[in-house]
Amino acid sequence: MNMDKLLEQINSAATGIKNQINAIDVAIADAQTARDNLTSGVVSKADFMAYISADIQRKNADFQETLLRFISKAASQSFGALEGSAKSDLGLRIPYINPYGTAGMITADAAHYYLSELIIQGVEKAANDIKFNDDAVPVSERKALIADLDKNIAAMKMQRYQLAENLMKAGVQQ
Repeated sequence: MNMDKLLEQINSAATGIKNQINAIDVAIADAQTARDNLTSGVVSKADFMAYISADIQRKNADFQETLLRFISKAASQSFGALEGSAKSDLGLRIPYINPYGTAGMITADAAHYYLSELIIQGVEKAANDIKFNDDAVPVSERKALIADLDKNIAAMKMQRYQLAENLMKAGVQQ
């Protein structure tokens, strides 16, 4: 085999690998654009309200945990202690509306806890005046699509890396 023919084959193979790398780069860019569109896209009203509800429930959990500590302490008292506390001016010492000690003030946490359904209804009523995208990709599907895209992007980057590494091993620059 003559040297020119061999160099021609090497150049052709290198060009083929470079073309594969370029195609992978385009596919990665397309997948990244699709991912960006999913993450930057607005959600439907139903999904937005699910975020509102989850936010309030998270805030409820903090208050409930604090309230539960006080209730558990009171519940562990004897009958006599409970009778005495119930008749005193201080009561059972359960801070029903303010676990932080500021007398007479209801905290935002307590309001979220006791009024969560009313708050959600109020936010939903206000949200009726907002134009939501009814055709938005549902959040559950969006998360699955993003996970698939991330997996595919990682696989394509690995494939690209391997092709580029093979070129470099052969002494060919990209």
